[in-house]
Amino acid sequence: MTSLIAGVGYIGSALALDLLRGGERVIGLDNFYSSNRESSVLLSRAGDLQMIEADLRDRRSLRRAGSPGIDVAYLLAAQASADDRSIPIALTEDVNLRGARQFFEVCVEAGVSRIVVAGSMRIYGQPLPELVREDTPYGVQRDYTHLSKVYLEHLARLFVAVHGLHITVVRIGVVHGPSPMMKDDPRFMTVLNRFCRQAVAGELLTIHPGAGYVPLIHIDEVVGGLRQAAEREWPGFRAVNLAGDLVGLDELAETVRATAMDLGLNVQVSGAAEASLRRPRVFSSLARPPEGARRSVVASVREMIDYYRARG
Repeated sequence: MTSLIAGVGYIGSALALDLLRGGERVIGLDNFYSSNRESSVLLSRAGDLQMIEADLRDRRSLRRAGSPGIDVAYLLAAQASADDRSIPIALTEDVNLRGARQFFEVCVEAGVSRIVVAGSMRIYGQPLPELVREDTPYGVQRDYTHLSKVYLEHLARLFVAVHGLHITVVRIGVVHGPSPMMKDDPRFMTVLNRFCRQAVAGELLTIHPGAGYVPLIHIDEVVGGLRQAAEREWPGFRAVNLAGDLVGLDELAETVRATAMDLGLNVQVSGAAEASLRRPRVFSSLARPPEGARRSVVASVREMIDYYRARG
């Protein structure tokens, strides 16, 4: 089986590694804007990996990957930072809007009909509503990156209707855990990983208001969810939730602080807990691993603190 992965970054590299270890052929696309080439070289030792330096904005480079025989394509590439102050809005629009359209068009040209897309749980707004089903309406967006995720779902529906593609959007929560391609720029790091790195560096953990309960999900469960979405072979368009565990930022910060203190690190937390919010309930068509097989938030915090301490 051959899989095309656009965006071999934090999530894409973990997915590629899992597919390669299973004996599958992987064609990877990345522009190395926020990831590094060295990690892709290490990935290639795990199996049949063809890495192509390509950009979603450059149709010519995308076409280099559109070879016959691709069974499923994963669109994971995107401008992922929600910091509109430091990332040009024009870049977000160019990559996440025009780039996604061009990727779908190249899939049509190459005869790839099954596509799995990395969406976001943030399409429901922040904080999350108390009950989140897969037909829950979109919420209000406050940054261009997550607004583009709403557009992406409508774009997928268009390509399903016009070109007969089968596209599943996996609305992913906030990912944590180690991956072959780790992000070091705080603008592109997820909150659990960032808190753990800050704890090791002796930096203050700051809780910003308005987030509510955050859907935290380990990278291994994300990989399993993406593969499950491809294997289900749902016809037409489908959007599914992949949320993980709902945790308040104050709970997370305290877990990081307590774990770090147990390891002899002095960590301080700034910011107050949000009162009167109820923990949301999230429903999904994807099956979660058995509870004993999941990586808990507490275990992941220890895993990431150990990871950053080992890196020095």
